[in-house]
Amino acid sequence: MLGRPPLGFRAPRFMVNQKVLQVLEDEGFLYDSSIVPFWRPRRYRHLWVPRLPFFPTPKKKLIELPVSVVNMLRLPLGLPWMNRVGGSLFFKLLKLFGTTNPIVIYLHLHDLPGKGLKNLLSLLTYLRRRGVFIKAISLVSSLVEGRR
Repeated sequence: MLGRPPLGFRAPRFMVNQKVLQVLEDEGFLYDSSIVPFWRPRRYRHLWVPRLPFFPTPKKKLIELPVSVVNMLRLPLGLPWMNRVGGSLFFKLLKLFGTTNPIVIYLHLHDLPGKGLKNLLSLLTYLRRRGVFIKAISLVSSLVEGRR
């Protein structure tokens, strides 16, 4: 326990549905980041969702921060995908097709060994050139303020 309740959630394997989102909202979570606007059999099934933050529940108290994707290809901006396709190809695709703003990326500790750490450092350098790093909760706060 960290001394305060969690404010955000990311479902294991990004496996989330409307019922889970409703429970999160009912339990007082402010945001979720479990949706990847991409399609992959038995994993990601969210091609139809917005690629920018949105309110996934009827009460509109929970904000979804979807994982960013490479425009048109919808390749997720995550270290596992960057490791899979290779850093140079990943950046070429980003340069060619772009992505959304804000950028929401994901990684796991087990993605770091091998080429993962080098790819992560390259990705962080790329993102620093694009703008400011903020915490997810700060992004959520600014989105809520913007609604008022």
